[in-house]
Amino acid sequence: MTALGGSERSTYAEIWLERRRVEWLAGRLAAKRAVLEFIGRSGGGPIPAMNEIRVSATVAGPTRGRPVVNHPVRISLSHSADLAVAAAGPVLVGVDVEKVRVLAPPLQELLRAEPVEASRPRMPLHLRWSCKEAVLKCLGLGMRADLRQVQLLGWNRSGSFEWRLGQQLRAEVEDAGLPVGITGWGVQQAGYSFALAVADRAA
Repeated sequence: MTALGGSERSTYAEIWLERRRVEWLAGRLAAKRAVLEFIGRSGGGPIPAMNEIRVSATVAGPTRGRPVVNHPVRISLSHSADLAVAAAGPVLVGVDVEKVRVLAPPLQELLRAEPVEASRPRMPLHLRWSCKEAVLKCLGLGMRADLRQVQLLGWNRSGSFEWRLGQQLRAEVEDAGLPVGITGWGVQQAGYSFALAVADRAA
């Protein structure tokens, strides 16, 4: 628990559900480690102790809920089952991880309603979900936005995927000054789907 600051330790103690407490802690530790790695690799000043990195969230505006830290770095985090992942960088990022499991029929129908271009390798349903979520997290919108507004156009075995925003969400994103240019990468391995989305410019 030495990796947590005072307020974080209080938050941890207040989460009464054991599974939720473990998920929260794993996400925080993953985010802090990602920030430390970014600072160390980029030479962005002295490397702080883990308990000096404070992870919080925006509380207002179109990107409310987006995770932020008290350092000049952008972060994103995700957890599923017993795994937590995080990404950090100089531009907006979105990361998502999903354990491969049986999806509810309505979600399967939603994901199948928009087949990835037939000439490309067929993207697994769980990976489609992760790719859509990663884009929405990069934008800072998360699951408040309609998944159908992130339209997947293609996917290569190398992992890169192509996408576009639906007309309604694109208008909202442009009005908010958020980047529309986002590069995506996704892969399925070891029973999980992973996706990363990175803005092409600072925002």
